[in-house]
Amino acid sequence: MSSTEKLPPGPAEHPVLQGLRFGRDPFGFLDECSRRFGSAFTMRFPRDPPRVVVSDPAHVRQVFALKPDAYSASAVQIPVNLGARSLLFLDGEEHRRDRQLMMPSLHGDRLKSYAHTMYDVTMSHVRRLPRGERVDMKRVLHEITFDVLTACLVGGSTPARVEQIRSSLAAWIHVVFTPETFLLGLAMGPRRLRATLDRATARGGSTGWRWLDRAPWNVAGRARSMMR
Repeated sequence: MSSTEKLPPGPAEHPVLQGLRFGRDPFGFLDECSRRFGSAFTMRFPRDPPRVVVSDPAHVRQVFALKPDAYSASAVQIPVNLGARSLLFLDGEEHRRDRQLMMPSLHGDRLKSYAHTMYDVTMSHVRRLPRGERVDMKRVLHEITFDVLTACLVGGSTPARVEQIRSSLAAWIHVVFTPETFLLGLAMGPRRLRATLDRATARGGSTGWRWLDRAPWNVAGRARSMMR
């Protein structure tokens, strides 16, 4: 029996159809698969190895308990440009070295220092909530989280700089997490698209492909504007 045959069951639709359904409504597709196949199922997309999705806490703990050599981060199938040196794509000593550089910002007194910023950001949003009206708390909490991350982790020496970073990140996220970008990744292959966009960002946002440079999901151009 091959390793593929040992995977949990999943949708029998053609990988192209699964990709289209996931790209159009990812949460709806995952919920449907969970109802049909339980807490562990396998999805298949074009140009992509099988993806096993788990939701049971015991399965999640098993995934997080995997040893570093149980998987290859460099092979992660993500179709957007997070940067060639992103921790998501580094293995072994490179990953350990870069992670150690980041850890001081996430320990001890540095984390405690974020508390005042978190409080100020949260209260700023709370004060703007309309009185006597229904509020979309999912949207409000999303905005609070985004602003906290921008202020604490990305940083900025002035309110104007913080707002510039925030608006650039928001524009990038709004473009890359869309069905269009996902479907483009299916067509080109996630790693190929990511490498193309990384190179384009380094060249000023131009991929060399006119149709892609002019597309509304030109994430390379968005990333370049964010770096200025």
